[in-house]
Amino acid sequence: GGDAALLDFDPVVDGKGHDFGPVTYEAASAGVIARFDCAGEPKIVVYGVIDQGGVWKIANIRSPGHWDLALKLSEAGIK
Repeated sequence: GGDAALLDFDPVVDGKGHDFGPVTYEAASAGVIARFDCAGEPKIVVYGVIDQGGVWKIANIRSPGHWDLALKLSEAGIK
């Protein structure tokens, strides 16, 4: 189909375009920032987290300036 990938890369397909480097994580206010390279280009994915009964759970995933999962789901009518 013509659906765009959720990410701006497809981690399932192999090849140079999907050559991932090591991932580093850093804590941020109410989130975790994952930084890595894909085919030599730096990528950033931010996991927004919330505390639910003493357990930290992912509330949203976004790539700043590219996409936001919660927004995409909302636009699709999924809550």
